[in-house]
Amino acid sequence: MTRNRELRQVTAAWVAMLIAVATPGLCGTLKLAVDDPEGRLGRAAAPVAATLVLPEGLEPLELVDAASGAAVPAQFLPNAKPGPGKRPQGELVWLVPPGPKGRRLFLARRSAGQPIAAGGLQTTVADDRSHVDVTDGQTLVLRFHFGTAPLPKGVPARYACGGYIHPLCGPDGETLTEAHPRDHPHHRGVMWAWPVCRWRGKVTDPWAVAGCWVRPEKLRVAAGGPVVAHIGASSVWKWADRDAIVREDVAIRVYRLEHRARVVDIEVTLEGLAADVRIGGRPGGGYGGFGLRMAPRKAQQIALLTDPPDAKPRRSWLEYSDTFAGATGRTGVAIFEHATNPLYPNALKQYPNLNYVMPAFPGPREVALEKGKPVVLRYRLWVHPGHAQPDALTDQWAAYAATPQATVARAGAK
Repeated sequence: MTRNRELRQVTAAWVAMLIAVATPGLCGTLKLAVDDPEGRLGRAAAPVAATLVLPEGLEPLELVDAASGAAVPAQFLPNAKPGPGKRPQGELVWLVPPGPKGRRLFLARRSAGQPIAAGGLQTTVADDRSHVDVTDGQTLVLRFHFGTAPLPKGVPARYACGGYIHPLCGPDGETLTEAHPRDHPHHRGVMWAWPVCRWRGKVTDPWAVAGCWVRPEKLRVAAGGPVVAHIGASSVWKWADRDAIVREDVAIRVYRLEHRARVVDIEVTLEGLAADVRIGGRPGGGYGGFGLRMAPRKAQQIALLTDPPDAKPRRSWLEYSDTFAGATGRTGVAIFEHATNPLYPNALKQYPNLNYVMPAFPGPREVALEKGKPVVLRYRLWVHPGHAQPDALTDQWAAYAATPQATVARAGAK
């Protein structure tokens, strides 16, 4: 059975991605539907987005749960180009609140006062554009190092690099990750790198910051809001710090804290700029790709799950938790690899003595990075209190991995 057929048989909750336009029947209110047959989206406080053209007269906008009448924090992310009639077009983003199973209806309408939940997440770009901070009020959520980051004292200068996240912080602002530790100075927080980069028959090791470097090209966006902060950046891999061989586009979405838990989505797109470029995991070990180097352990717990090949749906996740300095209790971070990733599910690897975990793509093999054929890798981090149990992890997996469905709620729909 192909992976696409397997995905179509996902029976977990699915997110309704909507393409909505104002019509006379909607009387100035957009009705947006989210199908949640098992109630997983509401339990997971899952992000959902409606792609729409913002109708005239709907600003400032508020979102309301049609069943309860409760206001739901929402944020409109406009595209660079306007839609028909030069109206703003883009995505309306919110987190699904708890509620009944089945079809959930939300009403997007003009707010009687100020938009609901103004403020929230902010982004701050360093003066030298070397990094972007995402904060929630006065609390740091994460720092994305776009350019070369400073090294801890005593770490050799050859390990200086960018293109990673550190620190990633928990609900109390506690630091969860570690970068450039003495035992493995090339480890760097939330990172995506490969031990094998092959070009013209020769091999370098970007994982170990050797022979090929990620250099910043363009910081496309860094913006915050009441529901989500988003960062978009482009970098170029330079062989011998000279020849551009790969373009790396990174998109990061950091969502608002709900029940002391937060979702961070990271998408990495790789496209060859030169012929005959390949990447691979460590020969003999298979590690490489997206992973986490966590802060020094005190009471580490790691749980891995990959369903057998005949499972439908086939779940896969990593759960890492510990008691981190500055936290009020145990904090966990789960990694979910999107089910559309190449070779999904990739092998889950853990290195407890190094506080390192990863879904290793592409393992011991090599894959080509070709012009015009981008490789897209998507991951979700779920930062939460405690050590998550299987039911909660299943809800989060389903909310991320299930195939989106497109629908528009008709006027009068219930």
